[in-house]
Amino acid sequence: STCPEDHQQRWLMLENNGNDCFLNAALQYMKRARDLRNALEKRKPNIYLTVEQHRKETVLRSLAEILSTDGTVNPRIFRNSLPTVIKGLEPAFLNTQQDAYEILTKIFDDVIPEDIAKQFMIKSSRRRRCRDNVDCEGSEKNDSGAIHYHHISSKNQLINLESLLSNEWVTVEGDTEPRHCSSCCECCRAAEEGHDEDKCETCKGDKRPYVEEQRFRFKGTSDYALIAFNILHAEERVDWALEKKCDMDNMKLMGQQWKAVAVIKHIGQAVIASGHYVAYTREEDGRWWLHDDDEIPRSIGKKYRVRSGYSYPMGTTDMQGVLAILFQKI
Repeated sequence: STCPEDHQQRWLMLENNGNDCFLNAALQYMKRARDLRNALEKRKPNIYLTVEQHRKETVLRSLAEILSTDGTVNPRIFRNSLPTVIKGLEPAFLNTQQDAYEILTKIFDDVIPEDIAKQFMIKSSRRRRCRDNVDCEGSEKNDSGAIHYHHISSKNQLINLESLLSNEWVTVEGDTEPRHCSSCCECCRAAEEGHDEDKCETCKGDKRPYVEEQRFRFKGTSDYALIAFNILHAEERVDWALEKKCDMDNMKLMGQQWKAVAVIKHIGQAVIASGHYVAYTREEDGRWWLHDDDEIPRSIGKKYRVRSGYSYPMGTTDMQGVLAILFQKI
């Protein structure tokens, strides 16, 4: 159902200046992250001296104004100023339809101040350890960011987000060739500083079965977590499905309970450059609302994840085409 006319002013509706639906969907997604909107509104701008810093401040002020506004807005100033602070973005604006997930992550990486971005920090850890030695310390690599990216490696990939984004060590699929382990290798432990295991013949022959594991921890102070999806198969829409046991209304991620409150979705043609982007948000009334550029938002009910009436291939659901999900703590 479409929202009544007397309630229309409580919505942000964004005009499309030509090929801007991806940006409009990302802005609707960010507006629903109320901690972000509040942080930008309360932020006290610094006095910048350089031209580049002044340009960045202009972009931030424009973004804050859009996210705090209701009614119909033309985001032209924000759109046109983005390439001045995000390198290499202008060709994408001029020639192709940029992915909504990509503009979202670029804004957080290059525009949002670090003190605000860290409120949404997700830390991912990946370790490799010997399979047959429970005492193996292995090697661990850590990465962190305001947005976690998950790669969709194949069409119609089935994902269990609760398992994927666990705060416990979870085994991940990977290479099965035996590997050298410097933490268990006697040669490495006895070696002096400067030992190069890649050139050592003893180390080269010391390979053993291993497992790779990963875990995720929410390190931010916000009530919101941002999850984005990247496509690895060229010129196809992000087609994936969420396992049936995953409940979008109550999901355990990174050791905490969350509910989905916003989604960026690609619809239409399978080839990304010819499709269209929209956003869905769950509001305080408990209903999900569809945001499509400057159209009046339309309610789709109290459940986002239901089987669509549209006939998708291979029995997939309306998670097909989803490029980002915003979760709120319960």
